[in-house]
Amino acid sequence: MARSSKKDAYDKFRFKVVFFDFQTNIDNTSNLNENNNISSGFNEVITPKVNITERTYRENTDPIRKTKAAGLASYEPITLRKGKTESRAIYNWYKLVNDDSNSLGAANRLLGTQNITPVYSLEYRKDLVIGLLDRNGDVLKAWFVFNAFPISYSGTTQLTASEDGKAIEELVLSYESFVELNEDSITTLQQETVAAARAALTSATVNTLTTGSLPF
Repeated sequence: MARSSKKDAYDKFRFKVVFFDFQTNIDNTSNLNENNNISSGFNEVITPKVNITERTYRENTDPIRKTKAAGLASYEPITLRKGKTESRAIYNWYKLVNDDSNSLGAANRLLGTQNITPVYSLEYRKDLVIGLLDRNGDVLKAWFVFNAFPISYSGTTQLTASEDGKAIEELVLSYESFVELNEDSITTLQQETVAAARAALTSATVNTLTTGSLPF
């Protein structure tokens, strides 16, 4: 029986996740250094997925069927899982979105005041690249994810004395869009980032010129 392809399907056990500060400056590639505050040593990643809604329409003179068209796109969350360590980097990112500790009664008493309004950071978004690597560590394919932020955080999986395993920290991210890129023209994660950012900027510029409105 003939094979469907002369090349094997990619392995999925080797990958890398790189985080960048939100609104990366694409005119200065020195700003594309990965954020070392969040480790890329993840055990499991559920990659980006998009769903397109189906719109149907029929006019009174149409045949006995409906016409179909593509509707809005919705993006399913990304899930990152890694072994729990002493690092609080992922937890600290979550706290940028939801820092409610100041509203707790115990915290109020410790601080000697009452009804402290929680402080939320306006800079809680990050861009990230999920790179699929070959056995030599070269990038085969990558997904650039725009404007991600935590929507769910778990400090560890269920603790039980009857099982042998590692404590796993889990972070679920929402995001606005993603771009998939191949190895053909781009060979490093940094170049993946520049290409995706330039594509997004070009699209936004064309939209502004043709419609006269900003894309946000």
